[in-house]
Amino acid sequence: MALMVYHMYVESIIVYSNGRKVMKRKAVVLRGKDNLAAALTDLEAGEVLGVEVDEDAVSVTLVDSIPFGHKFSLTDAKSDSAIMTYGEIIGKATTDIKPGQHIHVYNVARWVKE
Repeated sequence: MALMVYHMYVESIIVYSNGRKVMKRKAVVLRGKDNLAAALTDLEAGEVLGVEVDEDAVSVTLVDSIPFGHKFSLTDAKSDSAIMTYGEIIGKATTDIKPGQHIHVYNVARWVKE
């Protein structure tokens, strides 16, 4: 049985299978449509992470150091493309963003529904 946590402000998530600890997650993807992940601990540039997206493993090499609670891209995002978390658009890229790159106010603008 896997421990499912959707609260963003946790230090880490430990996944259990049949009562045994199998891994410590360093990042979490909240919905399958998301193109970003949230760091569950401070992460270093160059670190290779495996994250789960709709039960598929996705490997990402971090371009930037990512502080706890901040987000990083899982895919290439072209300028003006949608940035999604919780399965919803939260912003639009203001520049091209590479996988593993920090997502923050300097490269994403708030999305306003028209």
